[in-house]
Amino acid sequence: MRWLWLALLLVLWPLAQAEPLSIRICHDREPLRPWRLEGQQGLDFELIRQLEPQLAVRFEFIALPWKRCLLSLEQGRVDGAMGVSYSDERSAFAIYPLHEQQPQAALRMRSESYVLYRRKGTAVRWHEGAVVDLQGAIGIQHGYSVIDFLQHLGLPIDSGVGSSEANLHKLLKGRIGAAVLLGQEGDYWLRHELTFHAALERVDPPLQEKHYYLVYSRAFYARHPALVQRSWQGVAVARDSAIYRQQLDASLQD
Repeated sequence: MRWLWLALLLVLWPLAQAEPLSIRICHDREPLRPWRLEGQQGLDFELIRQLEPQLAVRFEFIALPWKRCLLSLEQGRVDGAMGVSYSDERSAFAIYPLHEQQPQAALRMRSESYVLYRRKGTAVRWHEGAVVDLQGAIGIQHGYSVIDFLQHLGLPIDSGVGSSEANLHKLLKGRIGAAVLLGQEGDYWLRHELTFHAALERVDPPLQEKHYYLVYSRAFYARHPALVQRSWQGVAVARDSAIYRQQLDASLQD
């Protein structure tokens, strides 16, 4: 019997010593509160890290300019990307959790709304499906999918900067007529930056709500389809967990 236990140990030992699968996930290098902060902190990182023990993997996060992140995903130079909203163009190279060719909101990482911000005293607003009384262009971060939505409305777009803070500075200086930002990030700056708080304001209702997903390259999905499916299920469980909800509530009060 002793030799049987020894043989079993020799078989299992390499498995016990095996390194976890490393998955390269890119993300926009610009901070997005409360989801993505400097030093790989923020709720998006915390959510995905919760998957590592159950999947026996290690996520390697790679910060890139957003357009380069998506291009790297398309070219297979990264395995996946986090915080990606759905578009038909992106679905040509990014694997989303789909059901009947539609993204499954239940398997999203998070939801966010795009909101209009203006200088106090100006009249630009979102009214019955249109932006009215706009004087100048709308500032939006380059690479964001909401640009297609705004262009479809026939609006002039200024997408020359990559951060919400930079767009708010342009709005403050009158270089754009309004800015469209993700609401929680925009509200953060209005709460914490006195010059923004004094001169700028949020305009409700939001223009558009979007869901954001953990997506994978076609090459990675072809190699690990079951793992990918399990990761999406794990995202949903982690997102609805009490611990994550407490973290979300605390971050929104910052």
